[in-house]
Amino acid sequence: MHADTATIVGLVTPVNLRFVVPVYQRPYTWDIKQCAQLWDDVLSVGRAAQEARMRSAYGSREVPTYHFTGSIVWIQDGAVSPAGVESRLLIDGQQRITTLMLVFVALVRYAQRHPEKSKALVWSAQEILDDGYLTNKHRAGEDHYKLTLSKGDRAVFQALVDELEQAGAPDGTSAPAPAVPSHLLDNLAFFESELERVSDPNVVWLGLQHLQVASIALTEGQDNPQLVFESMNSTGKDLSVADLVRNFILMSAPVESQASLYRTFWRPIEEALGADTGSALFDGFLHDWLTAIRAPQQFDVADIYGAFKRYVRTGGYDTHSGVVALINQLRRFVRYYAHITTGQPVPGRDPAAEVDEALAGLRALGEPRVYPMLLSFYDAYDQQDIDRDTFVRVLRVTESYVLRRLVCDCPGDDFALYLSGIIGRLDGVRAVGGDYATAYESYLLNAEGTALRFPTDDEFARAISLRDAADWDDESPIGRALAAGEDACRRWAYPAVDERTRAIYRASR
Repeated sequence: MHADTATIVGLVTPVNLRFVVPVYQRPYTWDIKQCAQLWDDVLSVGRAAQEARMRSAYGSREVPTYHFTGSIVWIQDGAVSPAGVESRLLIDGQQRITTLMLVFVALVRYAQRHPEKSKALVWSAQEILDDGYLTNKHRAGEDHYKLTLSKGDRAVFQALVDELEQAGAPDGTSAPAPAVPSHLLDNLAFFESELERVSDPNVVWLGLQHLQVASIALTEGQDNPQLVFESMNSTGKDLSVADLVRNFILMSAPVESQASLYRTFWRPIEEALGADTGSALFDGFLHDWLTAIRAPQQFDVADIYGAFKRYVRTGGYDTHSGVVALINQLRRFVRYYAHITTGQPVPGRDPAAEVDEALAGLRALGEPRVYPMLLSFYDAYDQQDIDRDTFVRVLRVTESYVLRRLVCDCPGDDFALYLSGIIGRLDGVRAVGGDYATAYESYLLNAEGTALRFPTDDEFARAISLRDAADWDDESPIGRALAAGEDACRRWAYPAVDERTRAIYRASR
């Protein structure tokens, strides 16, 4: 590892150099709030530098003014293109570099839009385009662009640069700007608006030259980029758990295989949940998946990432082959989770109306604490440890259990812990090929007399009769139970397990 201070301009402008955002990094996420903070910093240091230059012109000795704007961590991946362009993988700082590139784009557009101000401006559009701020002028393809982003951001940014270059071409033609929603376009519009408002745009150019960063260069094969990534305390938006997990998995693989792993294995995971990382649904999945596979072990909800890393290391998933096995496991469970939470059927599995209906009934209850249990059920079904009838049966029992508890106002402080314990016990039943559904029903019924009980027909019917008129909302779970009236006990049935059978599973704790 080698660390040094550098100006951001000095870091990005050397010829035959480009920065690449690895495929495992999250998309560009900065919004106007972060951009406004950076803009204020640029103006502040620019004005200070301008004043220092004015005093220097009158004989004062002035110390150059710089503003520190965080760290840029990068790694040389060993790749040098046939044209001699070196690629540097951005481990940390991609949001900041991308945003500064947008400011350069805004400056080019400003100069092209205001040719009458060319003599007053200390920069020109051609200077930015020719001198390595946005492009390697004499290189083609990916080598042409100083910054290569990931996912859909790549095409948007490259189209912006292409538009600038074509606008400055001899024929004056201009490439069409990308017409897709994007943080890149929103933030570019913000910078262009601010440039029009600033009294002296030269302050912006001067400020950019005086932004300083800590440039941290990692050595491939010697430094652990994941550990460095986790320890950075950069400004901007915090990483989601999904961001950290994705980076941990893909950084564990050799650099040359990361793009293939992402494209073939990880991207389908994101697409299954409709999540381009940072998604609350994705973070929820990670919590529920870990709860299901580690049951009955517990972990704090704030320690999802830590629990994930412990699972990886104790499970032997921290090798290249282990990474592939881990991603395949995640893909399998993500398909279950998408069906459970959104109704999206599992690809390659024959549709089953009774399964869809049972899952829809559970979704309507709005009780996410049962999702780890449902994942465990689904895995047993998908791996053919239980049949479809058993799967539907345990889903229906779960719906009845949760709804009855809602109607009866049963306290649920230990509900998630209780269900985690049942998952662990059912894993044992599954391993020996036992009666899965009967075991599950027995475990639930054996909590009688406690806050975690399965309300009986008498308790359920009495609670329905005593409910206030305000609860008669047929859009809510309780409202549907009230609307069912005397039929509710049949529709959400109490399991028929005799005492002798229940005693067997009570003794098996």
